[in-house]
Amino acid sequence: MFFTISEMEKELEKYKERNRLLASIEEYNSTYDMCNGENVDIVRPKYDYEKTQKELKENIEVIMCIKYAIDNVLSTFTVPEYNMTLDELKMYIEYLDKRISRLYSLKMRSFFNRSMCDGIIEYEYRNFDIEEVEKDYDDATLELRKAKDTLYKYLATEEFETDCLEVVYEDSDDTE
Repeated sequence: MFFTISEMEKELEKYKERNRLLASIEEYNSTYDMCNGENVDIVRPKYDYEKTQKELKENIEVIMCIKYAIDNVLSTFTVPEYNMTLDELKMYIEYLDKRISRLYSLKMRSFFNRSMCDGIIEYEYRNFDIEEVEKDYDDATLELRKAKDTLYKYLATEEFETDCLEVVYEDSDDTE
């Protein structure tokens, strides 16, 4: 079956949530408290150890398969606009984010700052061209927007084949 990365990530979250739920049910139902004289059949929660372990194992296998499929696509699919894989594009976006933060910090510095050290006035002067920093900041901001838009476009529209969810979807078709 074919899925976008966004669809696979949504499915992955469903399985992670299912795993948390199963673990929580197991934690809650695997033991119980009972007072003398209480009816064990009424107090004991419904819990099937083997069934729960089987469900957890199957769920983890699907999670691992989906994660592997996502990682495989991210590391192999090349984005033509950037000649980078999706993973590399994500790293490039992180780099641009950090660059913009540094440039913003430079942009906010005044021409000089005055401070006092042992009764002596010291001046700290800006050692760069503010216009150059502002241009680089604007360019980096535009590039970041373009890179993010490109990444999101491929994550949301490009379909990739995976068999991780075929069994799940085939099973759900049978019940309808």
